[in-house]
Amino acid sequence: MLQLCVLNIGKAYELISNLNGFDIRFEGIKQEPWGSVIYLWGPSGELWHVTELN
Repeated sequence: MLQLCVLNIGKAYELISNLNGFDIRFEGIKQEPWGSVIYLWGPSGELWHVTELN
């Protein structure tokens, strides 16, 4: 598992959702007590947590 912290989760989601030609899977933005997160699975099966912390 890897974590990438971003300043704007909405912009990160827009960028991820517009990626073409990559073998990835992702879920929508989820609200957690500590901030917002997008779960993203890469082509090797690795799990990324793209997060915007509160």
